[in-house]
Amino acid sequence: MVLERRPEEGCVLLYHRPDGNGRGRTAPVFRLHPMFGLTLALLDGRRDAKEVTRLIASATGSPPDKVRGLVDAVMRRFRQLLVFSDAEEPVRPDVDPRGFDFEASVDPRDRREAAPRSIQWVVTRGCNRRCRYCFRGSGSVRLRPGEEAGMTAGRFDEIAAEAAQIGVTNLILTGGEPMLRSDIVDIISMFASRNIEVLLTTKSLIDEPAMRRLAATSWTRVHLSLDCAEPEVVDYLTQVPGAFAQMVQTLELAQAHGVKVVLRPLMTSLTAKGFPRLIDMASRYGVEEVLVDHVGAGCEGRETGLELTAEQVEQVGQAVEEARQRHPGIQIGYRSQTFSATDRAARGCVEGLRGLTILPDGAVTKCEHWLGPELHYGDLRRQSIMEAWTSPELARLNQAPVEAFEGTACLGCAELEHCRDRRGRCSVSSLRAYGRVHAPDSYCPIGAFKEVAGQ
Repeated sequence: MVLERRPEEGCVLLYHRPDGNGRGRTAPVFRLHPMFGLTLALLDGRRDAKEVTRLIASATGSPPDKVRGLVDAVMRRFRQLLVFSDAEEPVRPDVDPRGFDFEASVDPRDRREAAPRSIQWVVTRGCNRRCRYCFRGSGSVRLRPGEEAGMTAGRFDEIAAEAAQIGVTNLILTGGEPMLRSDIVDIISMFASRNIEVLLTTKSLIDEPAMRRLAATSWTRVHLSLDCAEPEVVDYLTQVPGAFAQMVQTLELAQAHGVKVVLRPLMTSLTAKGFPRLIDMASRYGVEEVLVDHVGAGCEGRETGLELTAEQVEQVGQAVEEARQRHPGIQIGYRSQTFSATDRAARGCVEGLRGLTILPDGAVTKCEHWLGPELHYGDLRRQSIMEAWTSPELARLNQAPVEAFEGTACLGCAELEHCRDRRGRCSVSSLRAYGRVHAPDSYCPIGAFKEVAGQ
């Protein structure tokens, strides 16, 4: 990798140096804030985060805590491109921080990156559960015809190699049910062996042989969608007798083999009251992280009759706080289904800005929740990741000129650039409300969506 200061452009470039074989020809060129560039320059293979923090804090006079946050963020984002060495001497000369002291033209709040930092793969639309709240509706126990043939394991090995080269740090596997794919553990190993963290979202049984193989890949985490600790409620919601017992078996095997589990309960009118018992159960199985969500809080538009009342939302919030006190060893994240106008601007979508989503047939889309082709911008059966990421189709979706918003409240809005480049627009809600991509979305920071759409 090459770091190149560009004071005249107000940024630092990070890129692969092309070699005789053309390596780096399709690789991304990151335009970094000078402080990001300085941090990477100081990570010379010998210095650790603590030493880099000390040097930057000393040179800039910034508080060490603030600098450490910057250093940690840079190391997380460019982890794939960093190599740590036991060498006694730095691999490059000492860096003069004054060389990075120039005015920046790059806003670190911008979400559009030169390459995706994460990839989400919708492994299959098929599922062995028929969850009553699922936006996909009833599932089936088999993959749809041709799904494995459309994106073979061999093709995913090529994708994993490119992902590692361009700095992708994590792969999210979702569905349907990812465990229905017969070679899914093989594909997980392809990414994990390249230091790409794999987040496997499942509601199924992971048997002992599969769990043992997942344990051998240190970069794998299982996100288990267990909603409550009552067997009859889980079986009712999934419409599969024994579903609760299977997920408990997955928890037991994960604990036995040392596989990290993140519990992902979805709060409904049937499960909210039992949240404390679920956290107690999570503690017994060594779960260290729980991410709580609500029916209706995401992008899905399916009506279920299981939505929480305002009183239940408040009860869940209180239960989360009490659980944090009772189980300090468990990190509990909570996303309320209600939010004020002041924090609406903080909510948006990173798809096409920081993340890329692959559908079962290899199509690349801005959102898995929209089944039509309107949000497609590539096809990984025939394209590389970077070819899709730099395609004119994606630019048309995310960075369209202001003229594309003609006839909407977005035209002339002072927040439009913020929405495109920082917040990220929810194109699905625009399509549902207006039948077009370039229109106000459900997280509009000035509330135009609710005002115009009458919601």
